[in-house]
Amino acid sequence: MGKSKPRKARAAVKTRPAGQISASEAEHIVDNADGQLEMTAQNGRPANMMSNLLAQLHSSGPEDRECACATLSVLISDPSAVPQIVHGNILQAMAPLVADENQGVRRAALGALRNMTVDGGPIMCDAIMQQNCFPLLIRVLQQYEPKENSASALDDPIDRDILVHAIHLLWNLCENNASAVESFNPAALSIFHHYNSDYAPLALAVAWCLYTVTENNPELVHVLRENPGVSTQLMAVMQSDVPSSTCLLLKTLTAGILQNTLPQSAQMFASLAELFGKVLGEEIEPRLEEIVKTASIVPSEIVAPDAANEVEIKCDVLDTMLGDMEHLVSAQQVTLELLTNLASSIDENDEWEDIHSDNSSDETDARVVQPADVEVSMETDGDEDSGKMPMAVQEVLMKYDVLPKAISKSKLPSNEMMQSLKKHRKTYKLWRGMVELQSRALLCLSNVINTGDVSTLGGPQFINELWSHLTSLTADSQIQENSDQLECVTCALRALAQKMTALQPQMIQQITEEDVNFLSSLALRCPHPSVRANIVRILASMGVGMASTGEDVHPLLKPIAVLLCCIVGREDEDLHVVAEGVDALMDVFSEDHTDPLLNQLQVIGKLNSLLPQLKAKMKRHRKELGQHAVLVNTVRANLPRFIQYKTNRLK
Repeated sequence: MGKSKPRKARAAVKTRPAGQISASEAEHIVDNADGQLEMTAQNGRPANMMSNLLAQLHSSGPEDRECACATLSVLISDPSAVPQIVHGNILQAMAPLVADENQGVRRAALGALRNMTVDGGPIMCDAIMQQNCFPLLIRVLQQYEPKENSASALDDPIDRDILVHAIHLLWNLCENNASAVESFNPAALSIFHHYNSDYAPLALAVAWCLYTVTENNPELVHVLRENPGVSTQLMAVMQSDVPSSTCLLLKTLTAGILQNTLPQSAQMFASLAELFGKVLGEEIEPRLEEIVKTASIVPSEIVAPDAANEVEIKCDVLDTMLGDMEHLVSAQQVTLELLTNLASSIDENDEWEDIHSDNSSDETDARVVQPADVEVSMETDGDEDSGKMPMAVQEVLMKYDVLPKAISKSKLPSNEMMQSLKKHRKTYKLWRGMVELQSRALLCLSNVINTGDVSTLGGPQFINELWSHLTSLTADSQIQENSDQLECVTCALRALAQKMTALQPQMIQQITEEDVNFLSSLALRCPHPSVRANIVRILASMGVGMASTGEDVHPLLKPIAVLLCCIVGREDEDLHVVAEGVDALMDVFSEDHTDPLLNQLQVIGKLNSLLPQLKAKMKRHRKELGQHAVLVNTVRANLPRFIQYKTNRLK
């Protein structure tokens, strides 16, 4: 009956500016101006620190202003500092420093504000926007626009840092504040000029920003389409063939910008699918082994001065390896997100343009979307489901083995390797990236399963293998320790179980009593409502398939029904989980030949007792339903009818 869509993955995990340590990594911070002000993990923050920093920000000496910004860039990682900065006068004093006449101050101010938007979140972004900082930020970016007929050469390292910090700050503000997006749209070309920069951090910053801001932004899409140089630069990036993870990431982000800005068509997707297959085909685990091995000889803590030089050399080697690896992991994350969003847009009934349509693209777009050796048509039969992935797209996915490669990303490396990454301060970020990669792979699988055709995606054998893979992931200790991961894998399993109802004989052969018992146990002990709701729907799909196989009641239908009755009868259960359970019971017992089991388990009596409680709970929590409102309202309308119908039959 009713269902809710899984949330989309975020574009990226934001990073702090290069060379600036976090508070968790710092033993202490000393005020360079007078040597008096010190913060330590043991002693806490002096009460007068903010007033001293404010005085430094207003100082006539550039060294004082720069020092204050550097201190704030680290201080913001302490959650208790966020409200003090948001509600104090710090931001008001920092805003003009974005355009300070001193290079060092500009760099420090932009770096600090960049950190603030990462650690302070939407609240901090809103506060920064209220200080009229955005026009100054755009002015700084425009100052670095290359002159006509000249290359975008930034020889000064400080200038490069300023520009990178400014673009990252812009990206963070636009992702969290709608007015920032509106202000940025007309000025977008001021950063696009740096898309082909030879300085990789700058090119990547521009690509990340545009990839994020072009999504669902028709005004910016119009601005970019109106400039003929945009498609030329994007194509130059797509056609580059530098064998590096940085290049792969830049090309993947460019593919995302193309997907956001050009009309969606099968030919467009075919031109990008080869890249997706290449990116997802890159092996990660052998590189991780080398990183773990190298990290094992790099101390995780601060070392004595006499060993500092040797450690610095080892750190440089490790940093290079980590930078390359993080770019590859990010490229794979973005690829999976693009595939996820593609399936989501189809599921939302977005129209794909026929590639043979006269107005499907202009001459400029035609240069962008020429696939190497794939010719596809978007013509579909009139009775094809509008919520299904076009067959042409599925064939392209198969051609480049995209789905098997996505499945391979849904399994983490060994627990031993992941723990090694998690424990070392330098590899912790990579550990987070690997966990996020798995989440995106699972979300991608969920959406592709929902919209894909079983026969094209691999048939019953594919379904069986994927079922085994996902159930094994659900039992993985690494996943069960992480609520987000567990939600992702049960969401994918839920989509697969629903798909399996179309393959009833094969499904019955695949489902075992052990599967049912494991899922039932997990549903009863899991503390996360979204996971319980997913498991309820998984078991419901199993039950519906079993009830539809014939007149005989399948032996596994009873334990499924018992679990569903247990879920809906729990007094402290979340409303949307109860609604899922009731909806599941109505689906499982919709077939008349299941009435004997319905009567044996006294389901109607239990639902009758539940009805007043359910109505009262719905009334209390009506404003909190959010995306679950459709399901809850559907259950409220259908339950009395179901009870009446089955009561009449059982008389």
